[in-house]
Amino acid sequence: MASRSRFMTLTLVLAALAAFSVRALFPAAGWKGRLLSPGFAGKVVEIVMLGPREGFPLVFTIREGRWMLVFDSSRYYPANSERIEGLLRALSGRRRVRRLNAGDTHAYGTDGPGRCQITLRTTSAEKTISFGAENADGRLRYARRAAESAILALDGDISPWLDNATAPWLDRSPFAHISQTSTTRATAYGRGMFIPLERGERLDGVVGLISGISVADITNIPLEPSFRVRLERGDLSVSVLAFALLDARYGTVTDETSGLSWILPADRVQEILLAFQHFSAM
Repeated sequence: MASRSRFMTLTLVLAALAAFSVRALFPAAGWKGRLLSPGFAGKVVEIVMLGPREGFPLVFTIREGRWMLVFDSSRYYPANSERIEGLLRALSGRRRVRRLNAGDTHAYGTDGPGRCQITLRTTSAEKTISFGAENADGRLRYARRAAESAILALDGDISPWLDNATAPWLDRSPFAHISQTSTTRATAYGRGMFIPLERGERLDGVVGLISGISVADITNIPLEPSFRVRLERGDLSVSVLAFALLDARYGTVTDETSGLSWILPADRVQEILLAFQHFSAM
């Protein structure tokens, strides 16, 4: 019993020392271990992300109540709102933080070419955070907030939110809003082809294929369409989608109403065309 008591006492002492070591390694900062306050994160209306994957910044802004990726002054792509909200939660969530009073910020990668810099704007304020390298064992990520000299060592994996390629941040189903019930007519045309489909199972089948398109990325490659699809709705609104093939693997679809273009699998382009041809032959 005595040896067991000594063992339990030693275990409790070691546990207390471990807890003390963690607190010493990650002391509580004045901002309670958050990169952003939840209040600030909840008011963000624009995000600019600059990183090593692309040579241009990704810009997200809220338009008509939803997050959009800004392509240029007149074109806005639907963004992956869940992923953007996940980024804001990752930046404003509690995490253990260690302040390093380091003079050479280049040594931590926060000012180097491989950094990811995220600027967040509300209607009245702006905050910028630069993320640098990971430590040797990959447990910590170094970061620095603008106007602060201290390097921050962050625990927890924040890497998934630092990818500035466009594809992960897009709404990959941009035509999900096209409804079978509201579409009254679909016509495929081009290169000597004219195939109209009226209400019924044939039309529903084609509209289902279009609304279910999953895109791979955005593009601005100008291509001569292989064919176009005109979608007419009960409210008299019209959309025209132009489909083209890039190669054996990929094609493009352009919403000629908005001017937005996406890359999609080539077999989906072929599937939509074959559906029109199949239903017209029935």
